[in-house]
Amino acid sequence: MKLKPFVLSCCLTALALPQLSIAEELPLLGKAAPMIDSRSFSMLPDTIQFLGGTAVNDMSIATEVNVKLTDVVDIQGSIELRNSFFENAPASVYIFFSLNGKWFGMDEQQQFYDWDEDVRTLKPFGRIEALISSTPEGAYLGSFYQRQVPIIGDLSVHLGLSVGQFFARSEPIKIRINNAEPSKLKGDFVAKEDFLPNPDGFGFENYTSVLNTDLTDEDIIDFLGQEQGCYLSPQGKCILTAYARQFKQQAIMSANSGHCHGMAVASVHLKKGLPFKGKDKLTDFQSGAATTMDLQKSAMRHLIAYYFITQSFEPKLKPQKPSEVLQTIIAHMETNDPIASLGIYKRDHSEGHAITPYAVQDKGNGEFWVYVYDNNYPDNANLTVKINRDQETWYYETRVNPNAPISRYEGDATSNNLEVFPLSIYENFSPLDSSGEVVEFQFAGRGLQMLIENWNEQRIGYDFETGQHVNEIEGAEIVPVFDVGAPPRYRLPVIDKDDITGDDMDKLLGQMFGITLGALSGEAVEQQTGTTSLFMQAGKAMAKFGNINLVPGEKFNVAIHPNAQIAYLNSESTTTQKPTISLTVDDKDKQQGYIYELSDLELVEGTDLIVMISELELDVISVAGSEEEPTFTQLDSSTYSLRVTQVGTSGQRSARSTKLEVPVGAKTRIHVKQWGEESDGRVRTGDREDGNEGVIEVEIIE
Repeated sequence: MKLKPFVLSCCLTALALPQLSIAEELPLLGKAAPMIDSRSFSMLPDTIQFLGGTAVNDMSIATEVNVKLTDVVDIQGSIELRNSFFENAPASVYIFFSLNGKWFGMDEQQQFYDWDEDVRTLKPFGRIEALISSTPEGAYLGSFYQRQVPIIGDLSVHLGLSVGQFFARSEPIKIRINNAEPSKLKGDFVAKEDFLPNPDGFGFENYTSVLNTDLTDEDIIDFLGQEQGCYLSPQGKCILTAYARQFKQQAIMSANSGHCHGMAVASVHLKKGLPFKGKDKLTDFQSGAATTMDLQKSAMRHLIAYYFITQSFEPKLKPQKPSEVLQTIIAHMETNDPIASLGIYKRDHSEGHAITPYAVQDKGNGEFWVYVYDNNYPDNANLTVKINRDQETWYYETRVNPNAPISRYEGDATSNNLEVFPLSIYENFSPLDSSGEVVEFQFAGRGLQMLIENWNEQRIGYDFETGQHVNEIEGAEIVPVFDVGAPPRYRLPVIDKDDITGDDMDKLLGQMFGITLGALSGEAVEQQTGTTSLFMQAGKAMAKFGNINLVPGEKFNVAIHPNAQIAYLNSESTTTQKPTISLTVDDKDKQQGYIYELSDLELVEGTDLIVMISELELDVISVAGSEEEPTFTQLDSSTYSLRVTQVGTSGQRSARSTKLEVPVGAKTRIHVKQWGEESDGRVRTGDREDGNEGVIEVEIIE
């Protein structure tokens, strides 16, 4: 049954759109919601499915948009009953909002009221005589607009449904509302760019979500070059190497702590009207876009992700005092090469943020204010980095999100934690050099830290005992990742590179880096994302521990060899969501590479697991407990699932099997007996008894 359209007094002009085919055109608002008993708090899972979104400026319905006060907006919603438990029951429908953290609702008379976030005090927006199971139409919500006081900020729109004392709510439809008028600068300025946060910054704030489509194979070749990124097919087509495929995954996942650097550089790129992948103007990215502020996140993900990765190409700059940084900013404002990224770091370089300077004001007594576009705060022209030229000091205050505590960045003449990067270095970079003289560790996520120890028991990383970052390794670097709360990268020189002859396992293990992974506790938990991954890049090879999902205060230990071909895991390192292990290997002479991915690890208690690539094959080795600490268990073998992907000049193929065994104290070698079938370049599951792709066999060799 349809509900009547409603009017929302919140400063947006209205356009009544025709009713959509809900099942086909409205996006899902999260997973199916449970019905919760408001008295006993018992739960009926997956009962109600909410659909809905916002249309703006003739664009498709979306669950997240940025708008200006004068934009045409239409909000629509639908409610579907997923099972018959409440079928034909009378129900009440609610619509309620959060604006900059304050909650309010709308009643049947389309009047607003403050809401205390107690579902028992919600007032119905409409009523349904009888719920109908699995209807594609459900309840319809029409256009909304404002006629009174303008509102600026983050508006979240929720749908709700109640049957008796049972209640369900939707995930939010998010609307970022920005000023229709451009930002204004007041006063005299030493120098300034033709740039303002509105309209030249993005209308949405810095974000952490990542998609597999954020980067393309072509982007990866830009970053790596054909020599290290491609196998060439007989037709001359570039087939990504095993290493390049893992590099692409790392590049995408590494942005899941935020995209501040990509947004800073991309905003300046767009303002300068520079081309990107055949797109020369704003309307090539989004029809009808007149300014950067008009662009939706969905249209910008590729450009932003691309420039997020270019921070890896930043040159190592000569340290500058705050007064020298100030002078560099002013000097570039008088050229055609503006500063795209102003890098600000904590003193220990454990954390960084990227912002864009656009004006400099002399406040007297040696103090200068550098006005910046901070992508954590869209449409805000009041943010400044304060530099005292005479005292050689600077500071800047920001938040990870509007509800987080203020984080203060500051420095002086010796801290070397304020850097400027002009646009030209991101437009003219050379492919990454993967020489293998250094290894690099990086977490793809936020709120987790690592401590790395080399074979000489020297450490770099986060000391969990003191809560401070340490670097005891000569030539090693702590490299901040641009985004507040993101853990840094660590670059370490490879010293012990002696070739191993034969099967000298003790020597191999002695060369490995030991890594302690840990989830922070306390305030830092707020910054933690869910599942994260640890990548180690060594030359043209990469190792990965994925599916790391630690609770606050939890730690475990792993190890990786400097050649990225050996990974080590013990049974105590498995968590509720067990880690996965991935290793890659490429043989350019054979024009062939492999990606080995182990998952679903079930390790015998007290055993360690070693995964290593020998030539192009995979060995999986179980190391039993010692005589001093014998193993007592009913299991006699560890098990795991394995996916093997082979890439080469003819494309890719794969095989996968589950419940592969490695007996305690045994060394096994993996063979792919039969590859999975392929169709249109994609591997599909074969019609086999176990439902697996291809056939993998395990040979016990010791």
